[in-house]
Amino acid sequence: MPIALDSILDRHLTRAHFPGTSRKQVLRDAANLIASRHEQISPHNLFSRLMEREHLGSTGLGHGTAIPHCRSSVVRAPVCAFLKLSAPIDFDAPDGEPVDLMMVLIASEEEHQDHLGMLGASARILGQADNRTSIRACDDDSTLYELLVAME
Repeated sequence: MPIALDSILDRHLTRAHFPGTSRKQVLRDAANLIASRHEQISPHNLFSRLMEREHLGSTGLGHGTAIPHCRSSVVRAPVCAFLKLSAPIDFDAPDGEPVDLMMVLIASEEEHQDHLGMLGASARILGQADNRTSIRACDDDSTLYELLVAME
């Protein structure tokens, strides 16, 4: 069953201008941002889990998009952040394009269907050229959030 983005995307974790100069730095800063809203999450552990997943293979999808994701034993419900990077960064994407749009997902270790549903919803949104164009044109956090949840 597909997961609705508005049920997992946190308005306070949606950023229209997120700084970063490397994949490692952006993932570290994303982990810190997510942990600031979810006190049960250790930013260090989350960053480690995201990097472990990246070492298995880049989560870059192509067309300037990436969906870094991992599972966590400390989350009970899915956690989702959306980051529009201030400048594109190398993410080892299959098409070689730098990434400027990132959906960061954390799923419970027990909920395999949630994890797959989150990845599917994210890929559907980021996979459409019109959606990417609209997202890139958005300059305000709140407006970006509203745009994303309306894209379902």
